Amino acid sequence: MDHQHKHRVSITGPLRIDGQLQSSARAVELLHLMTHEGPVLHRREVEKALYGGYCSRSSLWYPLKVCRDAGVALRYESESQTVVLDDDILFDVDVALGYLDRGDLRAALWVLGGWPSSKGAGVYSERLAAQLRDAIATAPGGFCRSEVEDAYESLDLRPVG
Repeated sequence: MDHQHKHRVSITGPLRIDGQLQSSARAVELLHLMTHEGPVLHRREVEKALYGGYCSRSSLWYPLKVCRDAGVALRYESESQTVVLDDDILFDVDVALGYLDRGDLRAALWVLGGWPSSKGAGVYSERLAAQLRDAIATAPGGFCRSEVEDAYESLDLRPVG
């Protein structure tokens, strides 16, 4: 795989690819899925992860277009029915999870724009939000219950993308 560009993506709060606001939660979810499960996935795997398997034949067209329009090297190979990501992606939520792994709740909250559950988001973002909640609750550093609840409330109060 030849990585040409590194893109920064916000999947929490307002959705952004390289600082540019995005209207498609599915596009950002697709990038997250491809980054963590790819870089090559069969169309059915993608549809199952993003839509629960219930979607139209053209369900991947718009998210792919949004990503490509944002400059991300992401393509659909019709012969093999696979989605292929050729670029590196860094997500705000992954940076935050790294801080949480080191017990730095304050830095993690600073990076996050809210929960990964913006308008139009689906089960994929809900699972990601649950993973983030768990990471906050179990972060090393011995945070007391009120600190964890304050962190949740802080994310709850941030604007939805």
